[in-house]
Amino acid sequence: MRKHIKKDLNRRRRSGTETTTSPPKFESKRIAFKVIQNRPPGVENKQFWASTQLSKLPANASHTRIRNHCVLTGRSRGITHNYFKISRIMLRELAAGGLLPGIKKASW
Repeated sequence: MRKHIKKDLNRRRRSGTETTTSPPKFESKRIAFKVIQNRPPGVENKQFWASTQLSKLPANASHTRIRNHCVLTGRSRGITHNYFKISRIMLRELAAGGLLPGIKKASW
């Protein structure tokens, strides 16, 4: 039981590099197949071929699968800014501890 929990926690704590960037080697293929697939009707064989080739590409190469993750905790929601790439919770904790340069708590 503990093995499964540990494995799940490790999966959640990924840095997120796998899902934040699309593999560039599949990007040009995906664009080409999409163009052929979305052409006006007339050449159905090529459209069908393009859709089958598109389905053979890895699913994680799609732009809709790209998601930013916190580099410290792996949290996928509440990512503050692309400069820090950390979640809002970690931003608050690090800023309160004075570990982020140039950021302090607002008071007016």
